[in-house]
Amino acid sequence: MLYYFAMNFLRTRIRLLLFLIGIGAAVWAVSRLPSLWKPMPDLRSDANNVIVLIPDGCSQSMATLTRWCRGGPLALDLIQSGAVRTHSADSLVTDSAAAATALACGVKTDNGSLGVAPAPDAPFRPADLTYAPGQPIATVLEGAKRSGRSVGLVVTVDVWDATPAGFVAHTASRKSDAVIREQMLYQDLDVVFGGGREMLRPSSGATNESPQRVLQAHGVRIVTTAAEMEGVSTGKVWGLFAPNDLAPEIDRAAIAPEEPSLAQMTAKALALLKQNRHGFFLLVEGSQVDRAAHANDPARAMHDFQAFDDAVAVAMAFASGEGRGRTLVIACPDHDTGGLTIGQRTRTPRSAANLTAPLAGMQLSAKALAAKIGADQSVANIMAHVDAWWSIRLTTDEASEIASRAAGLGLERALDEVVSRQHTAIGWTSFGHTGVDVPLWSYGPGRPVGLIDNTDVAHAMAHALQLDLPALTRTLFVDALQAFPSARVDTADPAHPVLVVGTARLPINRNLLLRNGREERLDGLVVLSESTGRVYLPQSSVDRLRKQ
Repeated sequence: MLYYFAMNFLRTRIRLLLFLIGIGAAVWAVSRLPSLWKPMPDLRSDANNVIVLIPDGCSQSMATLTRWCRGGPLALDLIQSGAVRTHSADSLVTDSAAAATALACGVKTDNGSLGVAPAPDAPFRPADLTYAPGQPIATVLEGAKRSGRSVGLVVTVDVWDATPAGFVAHTASRKSDAVIREQMLYQDLDVVFGGGREMLRPSSGATNESPQRVLQAHGVRIVTTAAEMEGVSTGKVWGLFAPNDLAPEIDRAAIAPEEPSLAQMTAKALALLKQNRHGFFLLVEGSQVDRAAHANDPARAMHDFQAFDDAVAVAMAFASGEGRGRTLVIACPDHDTGGLTIGQRTRTPRSAANLTAPLAGMQLSAKALAAKIGADQSVANIMAHVDAWWSIRLTTDEASEIASRAAGLGLERALDEVVSRQHTAIGWTSFGHTGVDVPLWSYGPGRPVGLIDNTDVAHAMAHALQLDLPALTRTLFVDALQAFPSARVDTADPAHPVLVVGTARLPINRNLLLRNGREERLDGLVVLSESTGRVYLPQSSVDRLRKQ
């Protein structure tokens, strides 16, 4: 009997030990997934073209809501393939700048940074990362351009906003608008569509440079309306369709009919970029899904996500048609915003109509409705406008709450908060970003699948285009002081500092080398790291200067 109990006890312990070993192995394997991941080939692993589409600031719940409101499947549904982890180098909750850097460069950085390496003490900085803190890192777009491909950006906000900037700029702060704009001007972009016409104004400083003249000198045509855009059939073009952000999709027909939709901009960008026989890289961002989610405006968010899905349909028509077998399509949000839920504390939708009917009656965004209400924020005026434009009859108490909350939150947010809570089945957990995984959609050669890290999106695109991003970083960003110990920075014009090497002058944030009264174009930017004060320049310019 004692022998029996002893053996039973031993077997139990052995099973427990094996179970714990199994759990440990599984945890180790899962923890290694991002570094072990390789793109899954689809027929072949290389592509001529890459289209990356980003619905900024949402997660799977936004796709679910839009599908119910549309009453049928989304274009995205046909290519859903996994999920993406989104944390940045210094936070479980990323911002758009760090997220764009991960998607563009394949390296995590600190929140607020664009296209540069993270701080040495960032908690999620990889231990084997060899880049110096603040060092610029090459993007997939920069690699695609240098491989002979055409490149384009299509967004619905300022074209220098964080997500597009992550693919073209290198700076420690996403708030450095002047730096980002200048770097964009000198990146030799083929197609740029979005908002931000104000960037065409001459810059400050001694040079009083005109961005419009810079673009025109580089052979770029500038258009400002949908009709002008449609008239372009070849060549480089920047379409800047509003002083800043474009109108939200829900408002576009009513207040900005001259502005193109995201799908129209995507179609025109593809028509122009595909003319390059070497291929292209295109970023498409449904930028204002994020703006709507920050405001907790469900109808505005849904309409912008639907407009994004329409752009996906355009991209898929190309990728599955004339670009079939040669085009990789990847879509994923950069992060979630707002924490949208279907169902909330006071309401659970029991039918599609319960969910969609309140949103279907909303003809304007809360921002546009607040503008309609104007300065008269009386209970009666609020009730009349909400009824007229949102088909919702508020009670006197609800309108009084909106008027009261508007004093502290602003009218737009007060409208969203009260109406969402009292009249929709939509809930929100935040006015900011959240740290959840976001959906992954992909199609074409080398498409990624499964749970991947946001940095793996960049690796998949680079793999498909046969780009070596670390090698490109070494080629594009050489430490000027290591190459030329006597180099210095001339800050006589603080708005336009210049790297001085002997008699040569290299304006920072541009791709120019000035010497002997001549201007030479470089194959990359001259970049100043604000965090370290070091300047980086392309290896090709180092080689030229050493020959002088």
